[in-house]
Amino acid sequence: MNTRPAAGEQKDISLFDEVYRLHNRPVYAYLRGRCRETDAAADLLQETFLRAWRHLDEIRRIPGESRLYWLLAVARNVVNDHYRRQAVRRPFAYPLPETLPSGDRAHDPVASAENASTASEVEQALAALPEDLRVVVSLRYLGDLNSAEIAQALDRPAGTVRYQLSQARALLAQNMRLMSAGSQPGEERNR
Repeated sequence: MNTRPAAGEQKDISLFDEVYRLHNRPVYAYLRGRCRETDAAADLLQETFLRAWRHLDEIRRIPGESRLYWLLAVARNVVNDHYRRQAVRRPFAYPLPETLPSGDRAHDPVASAENASTASEVEQALAALPEDLRVVVSLRYLGDLNSAEIAQALDRPAGTVRYQLSQARALLAQNMRLMSAGSQPGEERNR
């Protein structure tokens, strides 16, 4: 039995590997900006690239510099589908217990607790941002895209993206200060 892929399959695998290698980070950043849960973003990344795999013939016809924008459009559809499914399932969902720590004793428990606390505060501050700002920040810092690339991906002017990044940084700083003072993000704005 021959288990080696055929020549056409090998070309498909090579193309897919290249597309994934070049674009998984910005696509994940976009998804992370759109959903608040890291696990959901990772699942949606898999779904996005599964759809890409199913449409390799279409990707092959897209110029290399435009493939990211095609993938981001697919990711947008995947997120919208996710939220539609969630809206249907929400009435039937039951809360799951939180997972237990791994029990790895090689790490300093105090440092681990401090890191977890800081990461949690950053996650809360990011989650408190409006979605449009959260997406721009995620694409910039998680996806490592510049403002021109983000502008093209989101079909916005680059100046608007730079302004939104500035706005997001200011809100993040404000939210972090509020959390360190004991308030929750958004409390000061609601007064």
